[in-house]
Amino acid sequence: MGRWHAMLPLPNGVPSKDLLQNKWHLDALEKLFAMNAKVPNFREIVYSAVGGVAGELRKDRGFIIGDAAHVTAPFSATGLNCGIQDAYLLAAALQDEVMLGKPALDDWARARKATTTGIISRSESLLSKLAAPAAKCADRSRQLQETAASPELTRAYLRKAAMLEPYVNEDVQLAS
Repeated sequence: MGRWHAMLPLPNGVPSKDLLQNKWHLDALEKLFAMNAKVPNFREIVYSAVGGVAGELRKDRGFIIGDAAHVTAPFSATGLNCGIQDAYLLAAALQDEVMLGKPALDDWARARKATTTGIISRSESLLSKLAAPAAKCADRSRQLQETAASPELTRAYLRKAAMLEPYVNEDVQLAS
């Protein structure tokens, strides 16, 4: 049987010590997946989503990337994707600087800091959408259904969700 990782916004007014004891989340999962049977539960964790970016990503010949450089909400593999992009783009900047003599490392550091700050803002926006009233969730669900019905919209949505859109190297062709 496959396993799922589900993240649910916490209900208002419930003390964190009571969140796992009253099993509200199991009812929410059953509604979410329209299941008639109880959802098998393997692990439950309550945590707060936080975000932040290091003050500097480059200091002389030292660089920080990935989780050391930025903390994002733990969903959608945001931190993982961002860390992969940090490394990929740092390698390109190092190549430009070392092999071609083009100053690129300071630009890399500035661009990655701005990008990760934007990604954290987007993550916070997604979290707020998760906690939106039911009517707004229904609207969002309809939008996602329309997106899923169109291959072009689906591709654009997935490229944006995977943080590929702003970083695709024009020289690299992605598989269709």
